[in-house]
Amino acid sequence: MKLTLIITLSILALLALVSGINYLRQRRAQEKIQNEGLVLYGIVISAAKIGGWLKALGLHDIRLRVQEPAKPPREVTLRTRLPAGQRITPNLSLIVVIDPKKPERVYPASPEAAKRVTLTGTKQEQKLMQAQLKHPRRFHQRTQSGYQPPINKIR
Repeated sequence: MKLTLIITLSILALLALVSGINYLRQRRAQEKIQNEGLVLYGIVISAAKIGGWLKALGLHDIRLRVQEPAKPPREVTLRTRLPAGQRITPNLSLIVVIDPKKPERVYPASPEAAKRVTLTGTKQEQKLMQAQLKHPRRFHQRTQSGYQPPINKIR
């Protein structure tokens, strides 16, 4: 009885130690990517909630179109959690960080990393992005819901 308890507690302590080390390692890697990675705007193509056993985690797959400087646009997938009530719609611009070692990996940008965003795309897109950076509230994107009020309610 005593030996079983000691073995069980030691296994649990070992699992907790390994989980803690993995968490700290991933956090340090994420901070390094946020500091060194290329920060770009990504245009949302689609967003879908992940089903299956991951549904309980509240993860979403967001397909983005990103364009690195002097390269053609490409599609990437960002898997992330969204706060309750937040909706991601197509043509929405998100600031993302591209991993310098593995360019296929994309992460949401932290507020500090977003300050050094690189503008890419056409001149018109760059002007729009620059204006959004200077005056974020002025360019708040509102999506059309498709709702049409009944004719008798329109004044």
